[in-house]
Amino acid sequence: MLTRDPEFVDDILDLMTIKVLMIDDNEMDRRIYRRCLSMHETMVFNIVEASTAQEGLALYGNEKFDCVLLDYHLDNFTGLEVLDQMVSINPDMHPAVVVLTGYGTVDNASEVMKHGAEDYLQKASVSVDSLGRAISNAVEKSRLRKKVVSHRRYLEAANQKLQKQNEEIKSFYHSVSHELKSPLTALREFVSMVHEGVVGQLNDEQSEFLGTALESCDTLCGHLNDLTDSVALETGSFRLDCQAVSATSAVDRIVRQFSNRAASAGLDIDVKCTTQLPAAYCDEHRLMQVLTILVSNAVKFTDQGGSVVIEVGLGEADRCLRFSVKDTGRGISTDDQKLVFDRLYQVKRDGDELQARSGLGLGLSIARQLILQHGGELIVTSELGVGSEFVFTLPVDRQGRQAA
Repeated sequence: MLTRDPEFVDDILDLMTIKVLMIDDNEMDRRIYRRCLSMHETMVFNIVEASTAQEGLALYGNEKFDCVLLDYHLDNFTGLEVLDQMVSINPDMHPAVVVLTGYGTVDNASEVMKHGAEDYLQKASVSVDSLGRAISNAVEKSRLRKKVVSHRRYLEAANQKLQKQNEEIKSFYHSVSHELKSPLTALREFVSMVHEGVVGQLNDEQSEFLGTALESCDTLCGHLNDLTDSVALETGSFRLDCQAVSATSAVDRIVRQFSNRAASAGLDIDVKCTTQLPAAYCDEHRLMQVLTILVSNAVKFTDQGGSVVIEVGLGEADRCLRFSVKDTGRGISTDDQKLVFDRLYQVKRDGDELQARSGLGLGLSIARQLILQHGGELIVTSELGVGSEFVFTLPVDRQGRQAA
């Protein structure tokens, strides 16, 4: 024959029991509530009574309750005043509160709910079923409220942690880029001097090796500059030096910069510029940076025999200049187009080959931020196997309005 462990039975009963604090200055009403709860068929109630507001608040502060039955009218107190004090003690995690009154109105119900009560019940309607149901529903609402609060606190803590980690990453980027720039600059200068024969004549093989080393130094410098710009844009410390800039001159410089690389890759670079364009009002160095990023990507991801077209014209209502860099390359999928401007995002296709040709994943993110800083926008349209077009706008220089 099985025997029951008394402590085990007590623990189960505790889990099934709803602990109720009853605050009411009317002894007869308390007796009615107690009797109703004692007769409930499916729930067990552990009731603690208080006949005054002060006694109720003292008990509330010293013990944990699942629900509070609160009279709306107390001697020298209103139920709202007691309710406000309860909520102030534990604003988010206070127990369920059911307010009872003999003078109930719709306005009263709305008011107590706004102050933090879960339910409102007229004393005339109190019965075994109504009171038990009100307490049960109130406890369930309270449980859900506490669960939401706990989840919100968890999300807030997680968000703070992520923000801290993000700041640490930005600080790391900043430190790394600055710490590496000086020795890298010195390294490049010494390699350049040797490559130019300043310290002695070189044979063809030595010159080729040093030329490759210089290209690697320039690549590293570009990555470090990207890191620095990315941090500056993220932290709001970025500054523009805007003035009237000739768009056609900027495009001509870009074409000269990439002509040899494009020819080596078997690509054509074409330029289409509207005649008599007004000047753009922008930071010239940053315009060149954006064009460099877009044209570099176009050349990088366009196969031999393809083409890159750079086009500049007037935008909407002649209020801006419209720049376009279009290629006949591999294209970008619809899903990747949604993420391609995100920091550190890289399009991954064709396995290791494409990955090996990728950079840090900062270029397009920086380009878009730079255009946004100018008050313009940068967008992409693309189709796999057909090519991509990146379009950005810059404001027109309205003071000069000179042809550029």
